[in-house]
Amino acid sequence: MIRYLLIAFFIGAIMNAQDNRVVHGKYEFKAGAIEYLFGDNVKLRSEPKTTSKVFELLPIASPVKILEKTDSFLAFNGFDSPWYKVECQGKTGYVLGGLIALDHKKINDDIYLVTIKSEAENSFAKTRLVRANAPYVEIVNKLETTEFFVKAYDNRGLEEVVNMLHIDYMAEACGVEGGGIYLFNDGESLVKAFEYSQISDAGVYWFNEEYLFPSDEDGVVAKIVYKKELGSYQDEETNWFEIEKTQRELEWMGNKLVPDINVEETK
Repeated sequence: MIRYLLIAFFIGAIMNAQDNRVVHGKYEFKAGAIEYLFGDNVKLRSEPKTTSKVFELLPIASPVKILEKTDSFLAFNGFDSPWYKVECQGKTGYVLGGLIALDHKKINDDIYLVTIKSEAENSFAKTRLVRANAPYVEIVNKLETTEFFVKAYDNRGLEEVVNMLHIDYMAEACGVEGGGIYLFNDGESLVKAFEYSQISDAGVYWFNEEYLFPSDEDGVVAKIVYKKELGSYQDEETNWFEIEKTQRELEWMGNKLVPDINVEETK
């Protein structure tokens, strides 16, 4: 039975991912799409090369309409990045794809811009938060996967938080690391709140961590509920499996969770 539940879990994760853009280093923007610039003071050029004339310097989070992908590339952030012909502010020119956010999320007056870089065989998510009348802030997080999708939420019942971004790992196969990262916006900075893991090998074992927020179903006022489940499948014929569960209530103290689960459990 557990095997079928795990398969259902992964099918549900895949269906959920289909409702979001999958972010990866080789993502190609579609003609006609409206995308947002990740870079600041991005040069809108007359040709798809760095020696061409500059028409305009475009500020971060500027919307650009993708007209077409060119056959010209430039090494950028560990990838061969294509140049795109775009339209912005009534002008047409060329912008390097690596300077366009691979995905963006808007929540109230805040805009999250996300891209990815590869370095020494590791992948990193670069996230910029653009706020009205304030300098943008950036945070870089090492990833456990090369593909993910992002979601933005309000504070989900946490008074100290303005809103948050969820980097959700894709786990489309058994034994592949799942889980993700939560970033909290406190109005001044963007902080990595916590990272969680979800991994399973159907018919053998599963490990699942999750966090419930105050506004979630079964949430607790002013608390973040941490849940962990570790299970192993012993015998299919008798439907024998063993489960170990952990649940704790945590508090967000402005820049970290208290108590720190990772510290507490390694003592």
